[in-house]
Amino acid sequence: MAETGEIQPAGKIYLGRMQVIDITPNGEPAPRFPDRLLTLEEAATFLALTENSAKRLIKTGRLRAYWVSGKYRIHPSDLQAFLATTELPTKEGGAR
Repeated sequence: MAETGEIQPAGKIYLGRMQVIDITPNGEPAPRFPDRLLTLEEAATFLALTENSAKRLIKTGRLRAYWVSGKYRIHPSDLQAFLATTELPTKEGGAR
């Protein structure tokens, strides 16, 4: 199994056992959302946040989550929705 952050020959980056990034033909990362519910730790790592910061987003209602067997679970589409609400507008020419 791949090590965390290791780029595989097929052009994939793994976070533990979860493939999170595909590498496009031009070498740029292309985020890939998993097709299962994520743990709080996985969602926080995907967002480059601490678990406490992710939990704060959930408790304030900014990030939708599910409470399953005493633990938070986050659907990938809810991560996409959160990211869409936090996107900054780009200036002309694509620079931020």
